[in-house]
Amino acid sequence: MLTLQELWDIAHRHATKMATAMVAACLAKADELGVTLAKPPVTVTRTQERGKRPTEHVEWERMVRANTDTARNHC
Repeated sequence: MLTLQELWDIAHRHATKMATAMVAACLAKADELGVTLAKPPVTVTRTQERGKRPTEHVEWERMVRANTDTARNHC
């Protein structure tokens, strides 16, 4: 399972609606838990990344696969 910081870092590398929603969710969860998230490093502005598919990044695929595991939801 990815940490909240890892999810935060991954979401900041993408310029999609899903990534924006993930950033908002991370902020809400961090506020709920009283956790401080480190500012992600700025390598490329988000507008320069537009057009890239999130699945082209290994860590995005890892996050999606981790979120599809439903075994813990079953009795």
